[in-house]
Amino acid sequence: MALSQSLKNVSTHPRRLSRDALIVLIYLCAVFTFFAVIIPESSDESHTWMPPRQNNSPYISAQELTGIPEPGSISCPSPLLAVYDRVVVQQTSHRRIPKLIHVSMKSRCLPEDLFNNTEKWKMALPEHSFYFHDDFAVDRLMNLPWVEFPQLKWIMRCVLFRGAMKIDIWRILILYKFGGIYCDIDIHPTELVNETYPITPNDDAFFLSDSWNRPSQWLFAMSPQHPIAYFTMLDIFKRLLELQDVQNPRVVFVTGPDALKQGYGNALGWKSNVGDGDIYKEGTHRCRPELGNRTATKLVRSEKYALNINHNEIVRWNSTLNVTRRQKNEWLHGIPHWTKKETATMKQVRGSCIDHLYSLDSDLQ
Repeated sequence: MALSQSLKNVSTHPRRLSRDALIVLIYLCAVFTFFAVIIPESSDESHTWMPPRQNNSPYISAQELTGIPEPGSISCPSPLLAVYDRVVVQQTSHRRIPKLIHVSMKSRCLPEDLFNNTEKWKMALPEHSFYFHDDFAVDRLMNLPWVEFPQLKWIMRCVLFRGAMKIDIWRILILYKFGGIYCDIDIHPTELVNETYPITPNDDAFFLSDSWNRPSQWLFAMSPQHPIAYFTMLDIFKRLLELQDVQNPRVVFVTGPDALKQGYGNALGWKSNVGDGDIYKEGTHRCRPELGNRTATKLVRSEKYALNINHNEIVRWNSTLNVTRRQKNEWLHGIPHWTKKETATMKQVRGSCIDHLYSLDSDLQ
């Protein structure tokens, strides 16, 4: 009855978007997504996975996204250091995950320990191209006409934690489009990492394990248009629409590792060919048959392959003051941790995501 009345309201007021009409639209989109994405995982129908409309996406290279500044062209205030991209001409190979490394930070002027992390990746993987994505490069990717995800720009208006939630979404999109390795700026490889280990030429997607044994979001790799990335994006959209307080989101459970876990599980069909069927065990797991010959490799002992900067270590700031490494980097780079960010704009926004979208799309603002 409520749905019928809402549809009646739409027809009688064609020039005015009512809240009921917006709710109806969101409901219908959610139902379509459920039947088009979630239900097929239990179907016996076999078909080959093809990324949605992949041939219709406008082409842009990673070099065009990042701008590839010339070495020596960036002037950073002392003691910050400039990080530059490295483009390696790739030879034809049967490797499934491209030899690309993607790292992001607000600007290319970095504190020494973060700069050193980027150099460690370049040294560990000399055959990989290295792309540093500053805020401008991140925005270029987000603003592309995503035919696979046409709802992206509309729903991004519910993303107010720009430093955390936006990068959660960006890291999925960058690997969906280009493939390669994504790593957080404070992560560096151990001496065990090389061109063929732990990521091998046969790997289609690669994850370590976080402290909850979920697929790692701070370091992972994929081939382009991998179904895990696609399903993760759909789940992020769903979680954003269900968000009840846009000012105080539980980032981990909206755009963070829990969304990646859901995308990972949906691609595998929540069962595995490894061991007793546990999708979180170490090994190479096959995705659902209808998704084609796609796999995901997950390793458990993350500290063997990647280490994090100790942000709580006490370091020298000046002759009279010692601070934590996190605080020093925040002061040097001018970026507070995302949990401390609360802008004036955020304070003005109240309510759920769908209420916020309605207020923006109607004449209530």
